[in-house]
Amino acid sequence: MATTTIAFTVPISLSRAFDYVSNFERLPDWSGNILSFKKNESTSGFQVKTKFWFFVYKFEYQILESKYPSRLVLHIKSRFSDQTETFSFYPDPKGSDTDTKILFTSQMELSGFSKIFRSWIFSKAFENTRKDIRKLQEILSQGKTLGIRNFQVIHD
Repeated sequence: MATTTIAFTVPISLSRAFDYVSNFERLPDWSGNILSFKKNESTSGFQVKTKFWFFVYKFEYQILESKYPSRLVLHIKSRFSDQTETFSFYPDPKGSDTDTKILFTSQMELSGFSKIFRSWIFSKAFENTRKDIRKLQEILSQGKTLGIRNFQVIHD
């Protein structure tokens, strides 16, 4: 299993940050690899097609936990991987009253023949994850300039 944790700050309230991240219809706005996105009526989850390098994969997204406005946990499953992504929202102790610190953690386990390419897949997947989370931060920051301390990859 590979884990990446990213901490970042956005200049909006906890509730606004949580509302944006938990609205899955906005996922294509900040995730650069999404080709299609639709709600799965039978499971109350979401079916997402993504492009990874030049391959197209289907993923099933399910909400495991949603505690407004502090925590959102997603389970993401495909034929080749099983992931858990957690967003935790906190008031930023170093910022203003409206700044929010978001701690994002992604845990990925590969299955089947994809394990053969483990190192390559993990490096590419987490490179894409870092880009997506950076884009999310830019969107939530509404064009405000943020310093480098406001985006930290804690563990990779």
